Amino acid sequence: MSFGNKTQYQSPTRWIFVLDRLPDRSWVSKLMAVCLMAILFTTSGLSAQTQDPYCLHFDDLQIETDGSGELEVYLYHLLPLGAFSLGFEVPEGWQIGEVEPGDAIESLIGGASSPEFWLAGSASDPNQPDSNGVTVLCILTDSTNNLISLLPGVDNSLVEVDLAPPPGTPVGFYDVDFKQALVPTGSVTNLPLDLVLVDPDGMEYSPGLGVELNQGTIEVISPLLEREFIRGDLDDSGHLNLTDAVKLLSWLFFGVSEPGCIETADINNDDNLNLVDPVQLLFYLFLNEVPPAEPLNQCGFDPNPQDILTCEEYESCP
Repeated sequence: MSFGNKTQYQSPTRWIFVLDRLPDRSWVSKLMAVCLMAILFTTSGLSAQTQDPYCLHFDDLQIETDGSGELEVYLYHLLPLGAFSLGFEVPEGWQIGEVEPGDAIESLIGGASSPEFWLAGSASDPNQPDSNGVTVLCILTDSTNNLISLLPGVDNSLVEVDLAPPPGTPVGFYDVDFKQALVPTGSVTNLPLDLVLVDPDGMEYSPGLGVELNQGTIEVISPLLEREFIRGDLDDSGHLNLTDAVKLLSWLFFGVSEPGCIETADINNDDNLNLVDPVQLLFYLFLNEVPPAEPLNQCGFDPNPQDILTCEEYESCP
């Protein structure tokens, strides 16, 4: 099976920033450039995460006891991907909802709901009666059903699964593991599905033979309550400094070091995170210009408690 390079991958995310309200400070721009260069150097080690050409892992997910969440399967890969089959187990008794293509695949298929060949749903291990899992079988095609490939990347989202713990699930941590030989629910043949990744030339890779697997964890938590924090304090140190601006740029541009309290990053409290936030923070720190929104320099609650941004973890305030 050959997957020709008929389509090149283009990221669906494009940064468009409007900064016309901010004063022109060339030296601040240079400072931001230095910060970004430092971030690039510190994140360049990502290419050494694995010696295998493919590495599958899950995101860290938090779900409230009475809620649901979306678990994502990510691929770190040094080689292109043309097709894959995979399976993983979730905690016993958890409800499995929609199983859909991740963002990386959606960007390839040009608006289609899924690739032409996408078989996904619940599954189980016939040797374990209480097994509860998910299987996915996919051949990458674009909107015109031409074979395509996913170019190498650090965190390409392949699969998104809606999960909900059963009522009464205790607060705590629950494992999610990749697993071979799960049988899709409703399968006529009852044949198990192996975990295999296929490059565009038809070369197959499996666990121990070019594919590294990393276990995931889902944390079930109590319903979140409003929490006090200091806006702009991304490093949870109790005060504002250049480290906070560097962490904010690092997170916005490279997805590194997400703050435990997202609200600390929304410097102007507009319920959006973009380049305006680190620029305003830098202008405040070095030019004493427009300060971050309240709460500032002391612990306090968000004046807009209906914001979609949350503050789940912040230790510098009681």
